[in-house]
This record gives sequence, C-alpha cells and structure tokens, in this order.
Amino acid sequence: MTPDGVNIGAAGLQVSKAVQIMHNSGPVREIEAAELVGSDPAPFGLDPPRLSVKFYGGFGELVLAASFGEFNPEGYLQYMRIDDNPRLYLMSRFVGGEWAEVMTGAEAR
Repeated sequence: MTPDGVNIGAAGLQVSKAVQIMHNSGPVREIEAAELVGSDPAPFGLDPPRLSVKFYGGFGELVLAASFGEFNPEGYLQYMRIDDNPRLYLMSRFVGGEWAEVMTGAEAR
C-alpha cells in the first residue's frame, strides 16, 4: 500500500520480498573504509553502480539507499554500498538480484 492507501498489488509484494531478503541476508564480508584506501574502485562497479535503490517512508523521508556493483570473480557475491556508510559489503548476489527483479517489474508497468 502507498501512504494514501492505494494498493499497489504485485509491486508491493516484490518490494516486500526484496526488503526481507536484504534484511535477512547479512554480508559475507564487510570491507572497512581504511581497507579501501589506495585501492582502485573500478572493480567494485559502483561508479556508476549497476543498480541503485532508494526506499522512502510514508512522509517522503529516505529510509534506505543502496547501490549494487559488480559480482566478485567467482560470481556468487556482489559488491554493495549503503549510502552514508563508508563500508563496502560483499553480499549474496541474490540480494541485488531481487532488487533488479523489482526494477524490471516496475519498468514493465
């Protein structure tokens, strides 16, 4: 549902599922900002990111903003950054994949 009570149907279910997966799937690795000093950011694929998502609350306030970059060399994990957090996370590729499905569904509407 939107803040004004409009049922957004399947889109709402997709967003809910993506949020749950993101919440329940902790990072495989957290890379602290100090570890990134002097490293080439290009392999992470976050400038620009493959996918950016922003989630707003009922009063238009930003609740969550995340960017998803490249996959790790083995292809099982994906780099992710949460806005306003200097850490870089390695997450299961299914987290970003679920958000990509949300975006694909939104474009189809």
